[in-house]
Amino acid sequence: MVGYLARLDKLRLIDLLPGNEVRLLTVRDVEWRKDGPMRNQVAQWIMAEHAKSTPVRPGLPWGAEMVRLSDASLIRLEEMIRDFQRNIRLLGDAERNASPAPKAWYSLMIASSHIDLGGLPSKPKRVGA
Repeated sequence: MVGYLARLDKLRLIDLLPGNEVRLLTVRDVEWRKDGPMRNQVAQWIMAEHAKSTPVRPGLPWGAEMVRLSDASLIRLEEMIRDFQRNIRLLGDAERNASPAPKAWYSLMIASSHIDLGGLPSKPKRVGA
């Protein structure tokens, strides 16, 4: 393992410190190009991994929403997802510096999907008005 760490140190991806401690010289949180090859590969991996597990487990937070959006609002939704990711990272950063209380890893999936509601009316009919 030390050989691999030395190679990463030579590539200036890490600082190899005494006692084989490591300090990253790269960004911790990566944001890949939209529709870039790495983002597409990660998306395939995430979908495969989440398909193996139960989407909603008792006791864990979750949410779902269904809305009609224009293309402009879809762009805004993408910005909101990026902002949410940054907030989750801040939460993780705060936990790293918090007390040594037991912690566990959690995966968070944020995705949107177009759905076809067929012939349903776009506005519900009022009953008894």
